[in-house]
Amino acid sequence: MGRMKDRDFHLVKRRVMEDGCYESGSVLVKGLIGHVEAIESELHEVVAKFGQSEKNVDRLTENVAQLQKENMSMLELIKKHEAPAKVVLPQYVADDIKARLKANRGMFYSAIHDFVHNAGISPRTWHWVNSHVDCNLIATAMINGYTVEKSKEERLREGVYGLVMKWWSDPAEPQLHEDLANKVTDFVTKFHAENA
Repeated sequence: MGRMKDRDFHLVKRRVMEDGCYESGSVLVKGLIGHVEAIESELHEVVAKFGQSEKNVDRLTENVAQLQKENMSMLELIKKHEAPAKVVLPQYVADDIKARLKANRGMFYSAIHDFVHNAGISPRTWHWVNSHVDCNLIATAMINGYTVEKSKEERLREGVYGLVMKWWSDPAEPQLHEDLANKVTDFVTKFHAENA
């Protein structure tokens, strides 16, 4: 039969309630059963559409997340290729660069000239520059910037700190880890100095 219009449904419902027509063969009962079946069919159809829509939303959400990851990776690559790499220099070379720039009043060409011709730089720095064969490294450091490599003590302290964190990982006590790493590093440094 199919679904009834709301007005017809309410009329049938009222008549059933008033007259008490509940016989299984009754037209009214058949009409109500058809109405309920039609509603049930529509409900199944809506649920199926909703389920498909929900799957589509999940799929699109996953696609958006993947695209965001790819976008971040691409931005990182762009930054990596756009930004000139900083040269890592020993502290004594960094000190000589500062001294030459100060002596030459910040003029890069004159400071680089001093490095190429061993004018006013320490023998240790001169040896370091020559061991790298490329004086362009100094020019790159002056133009693009440089970082000073960590001292042996700093590298030792970081290594000990990493070991302490690995073996005794209580995230509530980060200061305790750092203090322990410092004490172990100081002990190893002192021991090495006394026994060298």
